[in-house]
Amino acid sequence: MKKFSFRLVGLALILGGVASISSCFSRCGKSPFSDPNLETAVREALGKPTGKITADDLKGLQTLKAEDRAIRDLSGLEHCSALVQLDLGSNPIADLSPLKKLERLRRLSLERTGVKDLKPLAKLTNLTALDVSANDLTDLSALAKLTKLSELNLGGNSVSDLGPLTKLTQLTVLRAHMNAVADLTPLADLTNLRTLLLSDNKISDLQPLSQHIYLTGLDLQGNTITDLSPLAELTDLTQLQLGDNKVSNLEPLAHLARLTRLALWNNEISDLSPLARLTELKELTLYSNRISELAPLAGLTQLRQLDLHSNDISQLTALVQNSDAGGLGENSQVNLVQNPLSDQALQDIAYLQSQGVEVSH
Repeated sequence: MKKFSFRLVGLALILGGVASISSCFSRCGKSPFSDPNLETAVREALGKPTGKITADDLKGLQTLKAEDRAIRDLSGLEHCSALVQLDLGSNPIADLSPLKKLERLRRLSLERTGVKDLKPLAKLTNLTALDVSANDLTDLSALAKLTKLSELNLGGNSVSDLGPLTKLTQLTVLRAHMNAVADLTPLADLTNLRTLLLSDNKISDLQPLSQHIYLTGLDLQGNTITDLSPLAELTDLTQLQLGDNKVSNLEPLAHLARLTRLALWNNEISDLSPLARLTELKELTLYSNRISELAPLAGLTQLRQLDLHSNDISQLTALVQNSDAGGLGENSQVNLVQNPLSDQALQDIAYLQSQGVEVSH
């Protein structure tokens, strides 16, 4: 009986010690924050520039925007258990441990912090939006169980393996640009995606994206893509970036009739005929290709920005026809710099300019 009583007393002392650690700052007047810059940000969020910060103050804090405050130490944030939104971007933070029990967090921004270890985030399973861009990260395994995420920004890291994202099927926005990704297989089942940024990676095979029929925005510029056929059924696309690849055949794009912005610069394109039915196009970027014939553009009367510089264009009859059909006119821009324009083309430029088109040549 005495041993049992001793154990109860010991347990009470331990629990009392824990309680005293978590509340001492409010009773003793001691700040819970080691970093004065973090304390300042918290005081601003609380509307309490002076006086003691109490445990109740911190338990009521739901939003903290503390970007670019030169914060280095997050100690004390563990007491902010009601936080729903936390922005710590552009602070030189190394240790995320104080965040590991903030289980109510829904939105968390950690871009440009220098963070390398995401393990403290592994149990923040209520997160719906997470930004860890520009941190030189390589390992995403801590994100594998954050299945409520709908927005994830991984841009500007050194990630090669997207495998930990396989079960994040609620994602609607994924930014993974400027990484080292070659294999898109882990994204095959993420078919709720609406926006997908994968520019400046090492991608050549688009087959894992073939069922992503809800995509409206897709950025794949700066890769090594030759075959666009996996995109043929993505008819909800309104914006498609494919610049700086190795594309020559545009036939898979022929039925993407909702496209309003299409970028195909620095490829190996000579035939524009598959674009003839993309009549919703407003911006078309085709510089640095092998284009000589513009006839497929004559009927694209929604065009307002057309970049054709550094091609093999000598005749502009199709652009005159486009203008006469109610297309290129006021507030339109056409770039024809570095093309072998004929004398007739120069006359056509004068005509287009008379219709209000801004032409560079």
